[in-house]
Amino acid sequence: MAGLGDGIQQTYEMATGSTHVLDWSRVGKMSAAGASFGLIGHFWYIWLDKRFRGNSPSVVLSKVLLDQLALSPFCLTIYFAILGTMERSGFVKFRDRIACEGPLIYLAEWLVWPPAQIINFYYLPTRYRVLYDNFICLSFDIYISKLMNCRNLE
Repeated sequence: MAGLGDGIQQTYEMATGSTHVLDWSRVGKMSAAGASFGLIGHFWYIWLDKRFRGNSPSVVLSKVLLDQLALSPFCLTIYFAILGTMERSGFVKFRDRIACEGPLIYLAEWLVWPPAQIINFYYLPTRYRVLYDNFICLSFDIYISKLMNCRNLE
């Protein structure tokens, strides 16, 4: 979804004149960074459902908090590490990107994901959770693409 989100964002950039061609390298990097989360999410949801059984309000709240406080920072770090590796940037740039862009993404995650995950954990069986996440991710990935690449447009 990250690659599709980036493609949509780049299409918008081309329509507004910010850029003139689709940067397939950028799409590839965003795709690679985002691809790791499908697998992580699959096993994460299985583990959460084994650890917290049911969908009572207290169970759902526990899952949402754990998702936001444990998985989200871990995934953000992995995301920045994958992008940094693919861009061949050093540790200093990796650290600076986390310091600059990480809080903005993490704040946005707190606005988007808790309501989405309440629906996910309360209504959906485990086997549909990653699919549901992918639909939510598409919009979120457009935002991340804009944020991660806005300095390239200046």
